[in-house]
Amino acid sequence: MCKSSDDVDDDDDDDDDVVVTEVPFLPAGVTSNATVIENNRVTLPCPVRGTPQPEVTWYRGDSPVLNHRVTSEGSLVLEHPDANDTAQYRCVGANVAGNVTHIVDLMVFGTSVRIKY
Repeated sequence: MCKSSDDVDDDDDDDDDVVVTEVPFLPAGVTSNATVIENNRVTLPCPVRGTPQPEVTWYRGDSPVLNHRVTSEGSLVLEHPDANDTAQYRCVGANVAGNVTHIVDLMVFGTSVRIKY
C-alpha cells in the first residue's frame, strides 16, 4: 500500500491511501500437458502472479478438486494418481483485480503386471 499526502494546508489531516492492484497472470511457457505412470506423484503447475497474490482454485471438469494438495505456488499435487485421474484440470487464479485460467491435460498410464506360470 502506498501513502500520499499533499502540501495544501487544509483541515483534512487524513492521508490518502492508494492501493495498487495487478490483474492475475501466468508467466510464459507454463506447461499444458502432463503424463505420469500410475502411483507416481505428479505436480500440475499454476504459477499465478498478481497483486494482491491471487487465490488459486483447481477444477476437474466443472467440479472443484478437494482431495489433493495445492502448494503455496498454486500447483496441484496428486500423490498416487491412477488411470481414473486422467482428465483435463483447470486452475483459476483470482484477486480483486480479476482472474486468469490455465488448463492442464493429465494422462495417467497404468502399469502392466506380468505373471509367470
